[in-house]
Amino acid sequence: MVTYVKVASFFPFPTDSPTEETRRHISWSDSMKYLGIHFILNKRLKVEICPFLCKFYASVNAIITHSKYINEDVKLRLFESFSLPLLTYGLNVIHLSAAQLNKLNIS
Repeated sequence: MVTYVKVASFFPFPTDSPTEETRRHISWSDSMKYLGIHFILNKRLKVEICPFLCKFYASVNAIITHSKYINEDVKLRLFESFSLPLLTYGLNVIHLSAAQLNKLNIS
């Protein structure tokens, strides 16, 4: 089965247009995951940041619950080495809106 991703409201078939029988086996999707980044496809390509935030909060929660008696400096190093990369992965190649950046800054 072939899956096409529809990026805009108008998306013509490739030049080698499939036959009617082949079109029945094509599935269309409004979202996709590529290299761990979730894209939402509309008139403009958007990035979904909820998976980033969920993984970040899960990582922070795991560090806090398993390091009750550890020095604060060590906890900070754990946050920097395990949690922070979950938020910053792929940010240098994607464009985020002001609202999404604000959401990431708050967390």
